[in-house]
Parts: sequence; C-alpha cells; structure tokens
Amino acid sequence: MTLPLNKRILGISLAFILLLFVALLKEWYIVVGVPLVIFTVYAILYQPKWALFMVAFFVPLSINTDNLFASPMALFVPTEPILIALMVIYFFVHMVHNVFDNRIFSHPIFLAYCVYMCWVFITSLVSMDPVVSLKYLIAHCWLFFPVFIFSAQTFKDKASIRIFFGLMIASMSIVAFYTLVRHSGYAFEEKPAHWVMEPFFKDHTSYGAILALIFPIIIGMIVSKEKVDFAHSLLYGVIVLFLFALVFSYTRAAWLSLVAILGIWGVIYFRIRFSTLVILALGAGFLFFVSYDNIIRDLSKNEQDSSGDFSEHITSVSNISTDASNLERLNRWDCAMTMYHKKPWMGWGPGTYQFYYAPFQRAENLTIISTFNADGGNAHSEYLGPLAETGLPGLILFAFVVIVVFYCAFRNYHYIEDRRLRMLYISAILGLCTYFIHGFLNNYLDTDKAAVPVWGIAGLIASVDLFHRGKKKVV
Repeated sequence: MTLPLNKRILGISLAFILLLFVALLKEWYIVVGVPLVIFTVYAILYQPKWALFMVAFFVPLSINTDNLFASPMALFVPTEPILIALMVIYFFVHMVHNVFDNRIFSHPIFLAYCVYMCWVFITSLVSMDPVVSLKYLIAHCWLFFPVFIFSAQTFKDKASIRIFFGLMIASMSIVAFYTLVRHSGYAFEEKPAHWVMEPFFKDHTSYGAILALIFPIIIGMIVSKEKVDFAHSLLYGVIVLFLFALVFSYTRAAWLSLVAILGIWGVIYFRIRFSTLVILALGAGFLFFVSYDNIIRDLSKNEQDSSGDFSEHITSVSNISTDASNLERLNRWDCAMTMYHKKPWMGWGPGTYQFYYAPFQRAENLTIISTFNADGGNAHSEYLGPLAETGLPGLILFAFVVIVVFYCAFRNYHYIEDRRLRMLYISAILGLCTYFIHGFLNNYLDTDKAAVPVWGIAGLIASVDLFHRGKKKVV
C-alpha cells in the first residue's frame, strides 16, 4: 500500500529535517549538501512542481550569501538559485513545448506586473546607478515570474495548494522554535528580540511580517481539513507556537496587521458593498485631513518608547516624539518624499534609495539609529520606496498591481463551490492582506522571504480564477 502524496511528502520532510539537525550537530555538511544538490537538479529538470515545493519549504530557512562569504550579488540560498534556474530553463522550454496553460500569461495580475516591470526597466536606463537598478530588475523578475507562473499552474491540483502552504508552515515553525529557544536564553527581553532570529531573518520586523502572513493560513488549513488526522492535530500546536512567536517578536506592525484583517474578514463575511467601502474610506480620509493638526499634536504628546512591557510596547506605536524606531521611519519617509520632489517622474532608479537618501536627511529628523553609510535598509514602505525610486508613475503602477490582485481575489471568493477550498483560499487572502498593510511601514518584496509567499498567493488567486471558479455565486 502506498501513502498518499501529501503524507509521503510530510514523511520525507520530517526525515530530511532530522537528517539536517544530525548533520549540523556533527558538522557532516556533505551528508546533506550533495544529496540535496542532486535532488534539486533532478526536480528542476524533471519535476518542476517538486522544485516549487522545495522553494516553499526553504524560504523561511534560506540564508543570504553575505552571511557566508563575500559575493558580488547577494543571493538567498538555496531558494534564489532554484528560482533562477526555473525561470531561465522553462522560458525556453515553454517556447518549444508549451508546458504552461497560456491563459496564465493573459491573466490580469500577470499583465499588470509586466506593465510595472516595463516601467522599472525604463527607469533603470536613466537611473543614477544603472548597474544597481538592472540587478534590482533582474532579481524582481526571478522573485515574481517563476513563483507566480508555477504556482498558478501547480495549484490546478487542489492537493498541491495544501502541500505548498504546509511545507512553508513546517519550515517557519522550525524558525519560530529556534528563535524562541534562543530568545529564552535572554529571558525574552525586548532588545535581543531584534536579532535572535538570525541568520534566517535579518531582523524582527521581517520575521514578524512573515509570521503574521502565515498565521491566518494555519487557521485556514485547520478549518478546511476534511478529516482529523495527525497533521491536522499538529496544526493546533503550531498555532500556539506562532502566537508565542508573534508576541515575542515585539513587531508592532505585525500585531496591527492581524487586528486589521479582522475588519477585512467582517467585510467579506457580511458582504459589504464595494461602494460602501469607498464612501467610508473617503469619509475617513476627509476627517483625517481636517483633523490632521490635532492628530499630530496628540501623537506628539505620547512619549512612551518601545518596551519589554507589552502594554507599553503597544502604546509606543503612536509615539512620534521620542521612540527612535518610529522617528527613524518618519525620517526615511521624509527623505523619500524629498527625493520624489527632486525627481517626480522617473525617480532616482530602482533599488537606489538606500544609496542616495542620506543627504536628504534633515538635522531635526535624525535619530540615534540614523546612518549615512547606506547600511540601514530601505524606505520602510512598499509604497514610498517605488515613489522615490521610480517616480509617481512607478507608485501608480505598483499600486495598480496590488489593486488588481485584491480585486481578482475578492471577486473569486463567492464563486468557489468547494467549501474547503474556499476556506483555505480566503485564509491565504487574509494573510496577503497582513503583508500589504504591513507594507505601509516596512518593505521586504525584494527578498525571497516575502516575495515567495506573496506571489505564491497571487498565483493561487490566478489558479482559482482559471481552474476552480464556478459560474454562479455561492450563497
């Protein structure tokens, strides 16, 4: 008797994890390295679906080559080399053998992203640093196209959706457990929480963002399961693990994004009309505009800094008078806006913000964590970054990609006839919402950590649109 595919993959994954831990403890790196390389090459050439699953599993565990050795172009290994190989090889294979459903290439999400990439290419040609910008362009191509195309094709098989997310949850659980164990050695204090997830994540904000993105999917995996088994029971323990990991990540943006999706779920559940949401959004925007001075004045009175006390840490979210993290974020945003005003239409070039923002820092905005060495990260916003780097058209086109993704996502929901798929699907959409809410405060789409789950979910939206969408609304 043969095990079902998902159980075989679970068994192989657990065996590999055990082998990995033993090899790391004994420093038998070749024991894992050689078989992994052989299997990866085989999967890429003969079973690309397996290669996609490998990427899903290794994304939380991937390590930047800068942490291992000096290299001209930092890559996350092993995920990005796999994605590069998939993109290059299957670009030519599809031209000869037509291996993908051609409707994927005419899907609105794919077309919207292609238009955005065309503008990124144009602005790369006139960039302040064309080499950096072209590297940025190429990297974003392998982070989007193979993930989106292969996931859209692979998720035609409903079982593959659970496998993809299951593997990502499993590996993120390893990272969360590792981080909590390491953090416990520092009594779960707030300061060590900024770096105990290294080398898998560069800081607590990216770690918290991905924990928040995956958390709703775990719930979706539970409620969409047909029958109770060991893997289903294990997910309840994973929820507890993720809750502890989220709390002790001290990532305020992740906490806020999870609270925000409760409102989004209410909108979906109660089927609130889009026109009603537009009216409410416009009304909220008008109130904010007319009350802006009062709001800023009230926020300036908050002097509660980030803290190990959770109530104080939450209160510090709105502190724009003394909290260094919040003030530095405002500093980066101010630089982005100033850079935009200097070059409003073409921007400074994709990927160049961190190299050119320093001179735009104003003395009154500097904090104890400000830097002039291009080593402090990006604009801390998925939206202001493109504005500074690719101008107003770049921001509009990126925003258009996000709008198209969510338009297609919510349009599909009420047409999915399979109840279990519908539950898993909406949990993935809510996970995606946490990321783009978080994106107002941070930006990670230039890393595999965020790009693979984000564009993988976009691929799920396209796959449901093409292969699993009924013709009538489900009540």
